[in-house]
Amino acid sequence: RRPPPRPSFQRRAAGRRGRGAGGMPREEDDEEESDSDGDGDDPRVFQAMMLQGNPEQIAAEVRKLIDDNDKGEWVFDGALQSGKASHAMAHLMIDGRGNFDEAKALAEQLEAEKPLAEFKAFFQEDDAAQEALLVMLECACSMHYEKELDQFGDVLKVLFEHDIVAQEKIEAWFHDELALAKFSPKHYTQDNALQIRESSKEFVMHGM
Repeated sequence: RRPPPRPSFQRRAAGRRGRGAGGMPREEDDEEESDSDGDGDDPRVFQAMMLQGNPEQIAAEVRKLIDDNDKGEWVFDGALQSGKASHAMAHLMIDGRGNFDEAKALAEQLEAEKPLAEFKAFFQEDDAAQEALLVMLECACSMHYEKELDQFGDVLKVLFEHDIVAQEKIEAWFHDELALAKFSPKHYTQDNALQIRESSKEFVMHGM
């Protein structure tokens, strides 16, 4: 039997300490505490979740959360990261602004009015952010949305048809099985990388 789906980030954040959908420690967490998964949550995930404004304002504020850190440091899955600002911002958009429910189809949630407008405002004109978004979505699927490994073509369809990610970025990600490994070897497995690309193949080859 498969284990029951993990609760959404919002319910995890309310009910447990030191956990988020991608891993980053909230300010009130004890840094020495960790749950059974050993991950912690950067406080900026929660800050991003609480932002108010129109999509363009949200995009600017999310960028500011990362750009204002002179050291370029952030936390992902309990590990301190240095640099990789585009990946940090994509992570805040996925976990903070998207706040997706793991029990529901990711493509349908992305296509809802609010996340669609915010993701479009943030990613549409930023090539590096588009590349990072695909990597961080692959990582999120491997960590928390395992059923999406078999449905990722639907996610790519939403990203492409709504001009969030350009065709060449999708094709580059698709042909680079090691895209996630280059960001975080810890979260990469060949099986997952092949699985998510197999489910994307029909859309990438015939849907764009």
